[in-house]
Amino acid sequence: MNMKTIPSTPRRAFFLAVASILLPGCASTQKALEHKEMLVQTRTSATLSLDIEKQLSRTIFIDVKNTSDSDVNIQSIIQRKLQARKYTITDTPQEAFYILQVNVLQAGQTDSPALRESLNAGWSGPVAGATPGEAVGRVSQNASSSGGYGSAISSLAGDAAELVAGRLARDVTFAIIADVEIREKNAPPNPDLTTATNAPPTGSSERPRTKYQTRVVTSALQSKLTLDKALPVLEEKLATAIAGIF
Repeated sequence: MNMKTIPSTPRRAFFLAVASILLPGCASTQKALEHKEMLVQTRTSATLSLDIEKQLSRTIFIDVKNTSDSDVNIQSIIQRKLQARKYTITDTPQEAFYILQVNVLQAGQTDSPALRESLNAGWSGPVAGATPGEAVGRVSQNASSSGGYGSAISSLAGDAAELVAGRLARDVTFAIIADVEIREKNAPPNPDLTTATNAPPTGSSERPRTKYQTRVVTSALQSKLTLDKALPVLEEKLATAIAGIF
């Protein structure tokens, strides 16, 4: 149906009807997308379950490295939380029953697709580059390309897209991505069962260790969020998740 053939009064009524459908929906979407409170989430690429039955001591050596371009400090928080769980921190890895190694790979602004990609890559996998604003562009582009009854409806849809995109532009996500490896000392071998294939190397008293590996992603989402505000919360939540493995 050609819009030019519709009389002005019916045409006005038609536009008002379309606006009554689109714009309230946009207002509801805008309200739903508002994040006045900080939303913090922590996810892991794999669930780690340590063999508590074979735990011979509660000693742990902690080694945290930061290869990101942000100043992230989580080692002291991890130590405090593990000490609260009655673990003893040692500076000698050979004496520790557990060796905890953490590598902070990225800390900064990002978006949901990049976080999912990094998490799915798992331990030692690639870290997706952060692309702030990319999601906003996708929403605006998809909505503005939607069809309808001519340019009038496209214009209304475009206005709706701008409203939603404006809200998304104010919602900011920061995250810390870290790879975690735990090495657990195995029980001493039974001398009666020791063979040439499972005995430790000659002259070595070091027992082999069982490895557990996972990637931990902690993110924070809030309107107009800044790194200075997000980083202390992210450090605390990430350290809590890592200490919670033990």
